[in-house]
Amino acid sequence: MFRMVFGTGRQTTWLLTRLTTIDEQLPQGAPTSTMIANLLLALPVDEPTNRRAAECAVNYSRFVDDIAFSGSKSAKLISPTAKEISRAGLRTWRSSRKLKITPHSQRQEVTGYTVNSRNGPSIARYKRDKIRAAIHGLKFIQRKDDLDKALRSIEGRINHVQEVNPGSARRMRRQLEKTLKARANIVLGIGAR
Repeated sequence: MFRMVFGTGRQTTWLLTRLTTIDEQLPQGAPTSTMIANLLLALPVDEPTNRRAAECAVNYSRFVDDIAFSGSKSAKLISPTAKEISRAGLRTWRSSRKLKITPHSQRQEVTGYTVNSRNGPSIARYKRDKIRAAIHGLKFIQRKDDLDKALRSIEGRINHVQEVNPGSARRMRRQLEKTLKARANIVLGIGAR
């Protein structure tokens, strides 16, 4: 990829590869990994897949290694796209855990978002319910370190919901404030009889 996209020489390619990979793989969470994965897949996968998708009147999107097709002829694009990925030197998985073909009548999730809801992309209700349950669970956490860790997790999850479900996020924040206020009152002895 470094040679094809940037035209780097052999030594520079070796050095850049050593700096951006661990055990010959892109490390998850590294700031460089998303960009490198996108560059790696852009020419050999995106170009031919976009062309085939247009011919079949199918929408194609990719975020790093998550590929989504939308349209009545989507299944026709799975094998050719898998071949393009293999030609690029990458492995593909077709296990039921990784490959999902979902009819429009069911919840369709892509990269954690429900994409076929009436009002546009959304965080699935069951995931929002888990956040509400975690907020409720704050009442029972005793240790300050555990409480701080749980609060950071909840705040991050609410921020994620805010991206596509701002109303739900506002309600969750109100629930969080109410729960923390109730905890403070209990700690101070207010409300104890």
